[in-house]
Amino acid sequence: MSLVRFLTLVVAAVYSLLLLDTYSSFGPVAYGTMFRNNQLPFEFAALTVILAVFPTLWLPIRVTRPSQVCVWFLYLLAYVPSMLLPMRSLDTPPSQTLPLIIVFCLGFAALSFPYRLALPALRQIKVQPITFYGTCLAASLGLIVIIIAVNGLRVDLSLASAYTRRAEYKAAAGGGSVLSYASSILANSLVPVLFALAFERRKWWMAILGAVSVVILFSMGGQKSVFFTPILIAALYLILKGNRRHFGLWLCAGATAIVAIAMVERQIFDTPFLSLAFVHRLVFTPGILTGQFWDFFSNHPHIYLSDSILGFLLHSPYDQSAGLIIGELYARDPGRNATTNVFAQGYAHFGYLGMVLAGLALGSLLYLFDAATTRRNFLPCALVMGLLGIFWSNVALHTSMLSNGIIVTLLLLYLLPSARKIRPETNFVG
Repeated sequence: MSLVRFLTLVVAAVYSLLLLDTYSSFGPVAYGTMFRNNQLPFEFAALTVILAVFPTLWLPIRVTRPSQVCVWFLYLLAYVPSMLLPMRSLDTPPSQTLPLIIVFCLGFAALSFPYRLALPALRQIKVQPITFYGTCLAASLGLIVIIIAVNGLRVDLSLASAYTRRAEYKAAAGGGSVLSYASSILANSLVPVLFALAFERRKWWMAILGAVSVVILFSMGGQKSVFFTPILIAALYLILKGNRRHFGLWLCAGATAIVAIAMVERQIFDTPFLSLAFVHRLVFTPGILTGQFWDFFSNHPHIYLSDSILGFLLHSPYDQSAGLIIGELYARDPGRNATTNVFAQGYAHFGYLGMVLAGLALGSLLYLFDAATTRRNFLPCALVMGLLGIFWSNVALHTSMLSNGIIVTLLLLYLLPSARKIRPETNFVG
């Protein structure tokens, strides 16, 4: 084992232990009467931490493909909390929850498997820069016009009223509406691409257009993921620009630092900003929801994609989505769409097999993306892939592609003109 990999494992262990300490101290504030923190026998507590750091033995510390950035974010935000929290947050004997975290680990290993395969040479489509940038400009402005025409124009960047605006937006937009699709494509596709190119290619008109889009989207829907998009891309840009060789170590260290600073903030200033904005929403929630999805669908019928792709063949056993079911039952909040990571969603549809299939499906998609973008610039693709890692820690794979506009994101990156001649790196490097 190399020194860098050993250090990455150690930092991941510190990250896991800090999360457990933060969950114990901040959980009652974040979850109120619904908070659970069961004391585990030593062997189960130790196993959850061991499994949490286990993937650092094989994940590529040096990133050579854009999608590896996505996998690292999934590791920190979906995998680690899903190892640590289900046993602690469910009123279920640890021995019964054990298969969940073991199969989750297998699913994550399946996601990482394609990095052992060489990339094929796929045909590239050459797009002129003026065509690509002009399309991004026209599409962004067009979507902004649609959003303003349907919802009106307002500017409200208050984080305090974000949940109120989000509830109003959900009531006004609904699923499948023009407003819903327009805001999803703008937020999840164009805004990340605009900011990634602004940082990588110094096209500051894209940063201005992206900032205008963020103001309109956040004022309308209160989505914190949109609000923090430019901040996250800037931070990821700084890591990738100078530390691509040791990316895994630096990303783990950055996540650990955020958790530690959040603890210091609560102790010294008695304010929970970082804890609520990052640790609670991005880390704790996916882990707790993994356990809740498993708990519910272990005792109720699986969905088998009958709510979407296979709806023309199968009748769904439920009259609402899995996220709405979990939100109403466990959060006691009718209307809350408690969506979570691709692996837990896989369990909701196909049980334990679905968790492994979810890893294989996402791994295959990322493999094809890497193959299709070998002659594109690494940095903008990697920046957007980092955001997709955050996205897929909260959303099912099959619904994200069309309903959330992710297929548009991948298409934009595939068509992205190269800024210079590139020699692609296709080998797996640990």
